[in-house]
Amino acid sequence: MLPIPINPHWQYLLIWLGITSMIDFVMIGVDKDHAMYGGWRMPEKRMLSIAFIGGWAGLTAGMFVFHNKTEKITFIPVVFGIDGLWLYLLNHVTMMFGPPLAAPAASIGAYLAHASILAWALAP
Repeated sequence: MLPIPINPHWQYLLIWLGITSMIDFVMIGVDKDHAMYGGWRMPEKRMLSIAFIGGWAGLTAGMFVFHNKTEKITFIPVVFGIDGLWLYLLNHVTMMFGPPLAAPAASIGAYLAHASILAWALAP
């Protein structure tokens, strides 16, 4: 489906994350435009809902690109909490199915070696 060699376990997840991230990025940009020039604002609940179902990267990038919601004390912890949850989930998906790009076996071996060293270093 995609022209680059993608691990088949990741293909639909990456497409989903890309689409929802673009939607959230555009939403926060439109919200900033409406904040500057007047108009109907995007509800925060809607932006956070899309971030929760996969648009976390777009929302976080849009916050800093458009300088929108970066000083709102109740919004930032929720966004970073969603980011942390998605990074945690993606880390576990990587451990189960391998990296997203279909890399040569030597690269996968190096990846597993780094992961085992990291796991050893973080062990209590």
